Amino acid sequence: MMQQRCIFIIARGGEAVGTSGQLAIAARGFFSRGWDVHVAVLSAGGGLIDRLIDAGVIVHAVGNRCQPDMAAWLRLASLLRRHNPNIVQTWGSTAARWGLSAAHIAGRAKTVACLAVEPRTREPLMPLLQRASRVVVCSDSLKESWLTRGLGSNRVIVVPPGISAGLAMQVPRDDVARELGLLVDRPWTLCVAPLESSSRIEAWLWAVDQLDVVCPGIEHVIVGNGPLKNKLRRWAKIQNIDARVHARTECRHVTALLPHLRLVWRAGNVAYGGAILDAMAEGVPAVAVDSPAARQLIADNQTGRIVTARPASELPRRSLEVIESDDCFNRYSIASRERVEKNFPIHLFEASHESIIEQLL
Repeated sequence: MMQQRCIFIIARGGEAVGTSGQLAIAARGFFSRGWDVHVAVLSAGGGLIDRLIDAGVIVHAVGNRCQPDMAAWLRLASLLRRHNPNIVQTWGSTAARWGLSAAHIAGRAKTVACLAVEPRTREPLMPLLQRASRVVVCSDSLKESWLTRGLGSNRVIVVPPGISAGLAMQVPRDDVARELGLLVDRPWTLCVAPLESSSRIEAWLWAVDQLDVVCPGIEHVIVGNGPLKNKLRRWAKIQNIDARVHARTECRHVTALLPHLRLVWRAGNVAYGGAILDAMAEGVPAVAVDSPAARQLIADNQTGRIVTARPASELPRRSLEVIESDDCFNRYSIASRERVEKNFPIHLFEASHESIIEQLL
C-alpha cells in the first residue's frame, strides 16, 4: 500500500483573508486530493485556525504570542523532525524566514516559499530562498523583481491567486454588527493590513477623517497587528474619529463581515491586497493606492479604483464615489464577481500548486 504523501504548510497566522486566505484554499486543495496536510501556525489569534479545522486540516498552533518567536521556531523544528514531511511550504515573508530555516535545520524535506510582495532593498530572505526548491510568486512583475535579486529563473514560478464566491461566512448583518460593535444602519468599510510602515496606516486614517467631514456616520473596521498598533489608536483619538474607527488586532469572523461591506480599501502595499480579493468574490468594490497587488486585482473604473498616493485626497475622493452612489457600487459589484470568476479561478490555483509539489517528489 502506497504511503500517504505529507505536506507541512507554515503560516504566520492571523485572519483567513489575504495571504492566510490563499494558504487555506491551497491546504483545502491538497487535503481534497488525498494529501496528509499539516499546517503550523507561528502566532496566536485570528480566524485562520478555525477555518483550517473546519476544512479537516490538522493544525499545530506552535506560537503563543501575537508575533512569531524563538519558542515557536523550536516547536516547529521539532514537529518537522517528528513528522518527516515530503514537502514544507511557507506562505508570506515572515513564515518563510522562520519556516525555511526550521526545515533546513531538520534537513528532511524539499521546500517551497510562496511570496506576494516585492523584495526589499537589502532582502534578508535571499540566503534562505536560494536554498529553497521553488519560490512561488503571484504575478509576472513579482517574478521579475525576484529574478533581478539573483534567484534562478527555473526555480521561480508564477501562480496567480485563486478565489471563489461563497467562501465567506454567512452571518446576519445584525449579528455581525453586535459582534463588532458597529451601527447596523450605517455603511461599513474594511481595511486589513499589518500595522507597519509599508501599510501607510496614517494615510488611511487621514482618508477616514476626510470622509467623515463630507459623509459622517460611516463605520470603518481595520484589522491588523504590528508595531503601529498603539499609534493607530492614538492617531484616531487625536483626529476625533476613534468612535468610528473599530481597530482590532484580530477578528475571527472577518469573512462574515465581507458580504455586508460597502467598500474594502487600503493605502499601502499589502500582500494579496489584504482583504481585497476575498471581498471582490463577495461583490464588494475596492479602492486602493497604486501597487503591484492593486494592479493585479483591481480593474480600474470597472471593479473599483486604483489611485495615486499623491495627492492624498484621491483615496477618500474615489472611496466617497462608491459609498454615496448606488449605481457606482452596483456596477463595480457585478464586475468584481465577474473578474474573480474569469481571472482568479480557484480550481486552477489549487491544481497549479499541486503540480509544483508533484514535480519535486
